[in-house]
Amino acid sequence: MQTFHEQYHQHLKNTYSSLMGLESFNVENLVSPYLVQLPTHVLTESTQTIDALFKLSRDPNYRNEIQKNDPRALEYRPENYAVLMAYDFHIDSQGHPRLIEINTNASGYLFCNELYRILEDRSALDLLKLSFFEDAHGKTTKTETSAVILDEEIFKQKMFFEFLMYRDLLNSWGWTADLLNVEDCAFAPTGDLLHPRTGKVVDFVYNRFCDFKLAEERSKKLFNSYKSGLTKYSPNPFEYTLLADKQRLMDWSRPGWLEQFSLLPDELEILRTVLIPTRHVNTYADCEELWEKRKNLFFKPKESFGGKATYRGKNISRKAFERICEGDSVAQEYVPAPTVNVMFKNIESEWKYDLRFYVYKNQIQLAVARIYQGQVTNFNTLGGGFARVSFT
Repeated sequence: MQTFHEQYHQHLKNTYSSLMGLESFNVENLVSPYLVQLPTHVLTESTQTIDALFKLSRDPNYRNEIQKNDPRALEYRPENYAVLMAYDFHIDSQGHPRLIEINTNASGYLFCNELYRILEDRSALDLLKLSFFEDAHGKTTKTETSAVILDEEIFKQKMFFEFLMYRDLLNSWGWTADLLNVEDCAFAPTGDLLHPRTGKVVDFVYNRFCDFKLAEERSKKLFNSYKSGLTKYSPNPFEYTLLADKQRLMDWSRPGWLEQFSLLPDELEILRTVLIPTRHVNTYADCEELWEKRKNLFFKPKESFGGKATYRGKNISRKAFERICEGDSVAQEYVPAPTVNVMFKNIESEWKYDLRFYVYKNQIQLAVARIYQGQVTNFNTLGGGFARVSFT
């Protein structure tokens, strides 16, 4: 009899043809059969938070305020939004969701959707498809689409097989989709990005490249292509800057900062409940003050992704602390990850988890938990990984 992971592995291969000849992908630490059950008020408060922040991001006064300090990222306003954003939460001791961070190039949607398909016979692919089509073509009825999935060293990425799944999915919609290395990008004389297989100008870039603002020297031509407007980049520097830049977590934490915009009293109240106070390390009087307060803080680089170089203050070494104190890092009030008890190999054990909502604009498409052991979600522990969520 097949185990859950064997069934899941075979299901992926049957569903996404590009995986048939790829035997190296491992799902044992990636997905979990467990179900995390949460009360409905967690969904309600999370939804209210996502609604309020999306409304805030559409406020011209909000954009103008951010643009004062970051003019390049907001100089061009694209017509599209950002597919596959993710809002990540912990649940605090009072049962409230607390926003850890927002991501504009979140991985895992397809893995999680297949979990629901296998174990609950339901799928959110229709919602995903609608968001891709709207982001690529707006309100037009165009279906032919030249698309690329973009990243650096794409064939060496840990989640390379997820890119293959997206390529299969986009092609199944009638698009002409392929993978593209940042290192291999080619451009037309007009500066527009060209499809690696057809040589035509790309209509849509599903952007997994982690130079979120396309600000590095190697991204200069990509940024110019993005600004031309002919190719839609999703996600893009505009949406990242408005919502996912960790500078926003610090702005939102400043007393009175949110009150200057168009939010209603109940929207402000939910944000004050859910947002976690976050400051740049250089706003403390000195490193000694920060060291004294470290046990109640969680440190992460201002420009980071995937849990890289993150530390819980209670456990940080003096050497690592000194690097953080001297670098471009943020200190976030420590809200411990909630825990769930699960049976694994006939032994009940306690696992940490966070709650992730995949979102397009302010529409929640899929909710999942990421179960793990250790300091951060790492997908390194057998029995952990993405798991289903129910709200009752």
